[in-house]
Amino acid sequence: MPDSVILTVLQAFSVLLLPPWIKANFKNIFNFAQVVAAVVDYLCSISKKVISWPSAVEMVQVEDDFKQMADFPSVLGAIDGCHVSTLAPEYCQNDYLDRNHNHSVNLLAVCDSSKKFTYCYAVFPGSVHDQRVFSNSRLGEKTEGCSQQFFPSAFYQIVSD
Repeated sequence: MPDSVILTVLQAFSVLLLPPWIKANFKNIFNFAQVVAAVVDYLCSISKKVISWPSAVEMVQVEDDFKQMADFPSVLGAIDGCHVSTLAPEYCQNDYLDRNHNHSVNLLAVCDSSKKFTYCYAVFPGSVHDQRVFSNSRLGEKTEGCSQQFFPSAFYQIVSD
């Protein structure tokens, strides 16, 4: 995306959506853009550390926690999808329209018993159905192939609504 487009979006965001106390802390939009870029870079750099599938030892604890919390045996996580609002690329606006006619990206996520993200996948635009998102995710592919990495035994499962 060209810098001019990013700058325009950030200007609109800062004028329309930011509370006055945040706006007061930035001398200009370039300063704000640098902060946003730094935060995004940092979040990307730590994502593999903070979003990780449970180890074999952690699986036992997660399963026990779900059992005690909700009397759900053998559960490693709760899975769901949601739409995250986004600006759609100019050349494929319709691909990003979700069922509510908003531009979005599909986010597939799994959380453990302590509500910690253990898996996230956000690649497909909003028009794509949840099942297709799951089937094309690494988790979906590994589940189909009965991967020992995600499920070391047939005992474990993921719950959904």
